[in-house]
Parts: sequence; structure tokens; C-alpha cells
Amino acid sequence: MTGGTLKGSIRQSYGGVGRNLADALARLHCRPFLISALGNDSHARALTAHNPLLDQGGLAIVEEASTAVYCVVLDNGGEALFGVGDMTVHEQITPAHVGKYEDVIRRAPLMVVDGNLTQATINYILDLCSSAAVPDFEAYEQHHVQ
Repeated sequence: MTGGTLKGSIRQSYGGVGRNLADALARLHCRPFLISALGNDSHARALTAHNPLLDQGGLAIVEEASTAVYCVVLDNGGEALFGVGDMTVHEQITPAHVGKYEDVIRRAPLMVVDGNLTQATINYILDLCSSAAVPDFEAYEQHHVQ
């Protein structure tokens, strides 16, 4: 790579493995509750307007952060060559933030945990799910985790 512009096709889509699962479940009228963090930016506004069926009561809007964005470069076969991600807003999804929704989690039939969270937050969620006998599922894409 020389630093020049390469010709290609660019497409934008909504993402986050956990958010995508919540979006699909909402469209099936399963009433998921999304706990996450977003910046106060155009990405966040587009994301929250995308699916009015999705309960967004667990979203933290972080003024000084950018909404998480991931850019992947694919080869001609659609396989990932590399990606660049700004996921720092997920650091705001702390045990304290998740704890605000403990009652919702304890009543949930299933908890989906996105792999972009800190280990402390994941441990908190898994301990909470275990104590409430709520099954959990960790959702992540292997090539994102490094």
C-alpha cells in the first residue's frame, strides 16, 4: 500500500453483532431490550431511527464519544482482508450501567452478550445471569477480536 486512494465500492450498514441480533428479534416481535452506548452523533441518530420496534431504553448516549464504527476491507470473494474499528464507546457499558437494568435481565428469557464489552462487564453479566438462571449467549465475530 502506497497511501494513495484505491478504487472500490463502499457500502454502509448497521452493525454490531449484538445489535443486529436485537434488531432481528424486534422485527419478529420478540421484544428484546438493548443495553449499549452510543455517541451523540449522526451515526447514533440513524441507528436509533432504523428500527422503531427495538426497545432502546438501555442506551447510554455519551456526549464526548463517537458511536462505534467498524470498516472492513474485503477481497473479491467477500472475505475480510482487514478491518479498522473505533469501539471505545463500548468502554462506557460498565457493570454500573448494566446494573441499572438488573430487573430486566433477571426476567429475561435469554441474554445475548456482545464480545466488544470489557471483561469486567462480561463477567458481571454472566454472574448476574447465573444467579437468575438466565441462559446467556456470547455474540461476536472471531476476526474482530484481537
